Amino acid sequence: MIWHLFQFFLTLVLTILLYPLFISMLKKLNFGQYIREEGPDLHGYKTGTPTAGGLLFILIPSLVMLGDGSRGLYTSELLSVIIFGAIGFIDDLLSVIKKHATGLKGYQKIILQVLGSFVLLWLMKNPVLERQYVPVFGDFNFGSWIYPLAFVGIVGASNAVNLTDGIDGLAGWNFVITVGMMEFLALLRFGLEVDLYLLLTSAGVLGFLWYNSKPARVFMGDTGSLALGALLAVSAIRQGLLLYLVFMGAIFVLETLSVIIQVTSYKLRRKRVFLMAPVHHHFELKGWKEETIVFRSLILALMIGVLGMSL
Repeated sequence: MIWHLFQFFLTLVLTILLYPLFISMLKKLNFGQYIREEGPDLHGYKTGTPTAGGLLFILIPSLVMLGDGSRGLYTSELLSVIIFGAIGFIDDLLSVIKKHATGLKGYQKIILQVLGSFVLLWLMKNPVLERQYVPVFGDFNFGSWIYPLAFVGIVGASNAVNLTDGIDGLAGWNFVITVGMMEFLALLRFGLEVDLYLLLTSAGVLGFLWYNSKPARVFMGDTGSLALGALLAVSAIRQGLLLYLVFMGAIFVLETLSVIIQVTSYKLRRKRVFLMAPVHHHFELKGWKEETIVFRSLILALMIGVLGMSL
């Protein structure tokens, strides 16, 4: 345990120390974010902020894990951030090259995520994964049905974190609090071992948040958001907590639902439910400051997460 705490501390310190150099490098490469035209007018000043910052908080925890004897246990987690981080980096790179907010087209990104999920689940295939904890009902054997459920979980979680990454600090802070609640649940309620790689990644994200809290000096980009979402899902699957992720990652779920509701309502009724989706933009247009949205989202995340832990 002492060694793991030191690894967490080392990851956090290295991330904080190295981000200024990384940000400087991104600026020299003109690797800046282009803001979507349909986004809030309030975001115009963010154009040009270095993006793909997720590369560093993926790399440092992975390197720290190399010095740990248990690293072989976390192969699936490492592969998830490599595969989905690569998809996100391609998207970020194309956005910079095209000088446009959109890199990969929506269907292209989904196809790559689907392929990535199939690869991950094929490599993870193990009867142990078929047993998952179900809120209220407890331990349940899903048999082979766990694989389509896990597939939806991986693709859904990666997109959910991506949708949430729309204002400074929102996705990062909610990732950290989700990890904290998941590992608290795993250790204290179910007596499971904590996921060291997931915890080290949360340390890397904390270091990133030193520079991503408003006004952000760097964005995680799709490189970071897709990787973090996939990592959350893969870790939850491996620990048997996939269904609990709905509660522990409630803000990511609510952000995704807001988009689904908005699109469905407009297609069926030609009316919008929210001023803009994802829902954090709705509150921005209502006059809430970004810091207020982030802070209140964390309170709501804790409320729903604690409810989930009790089920």
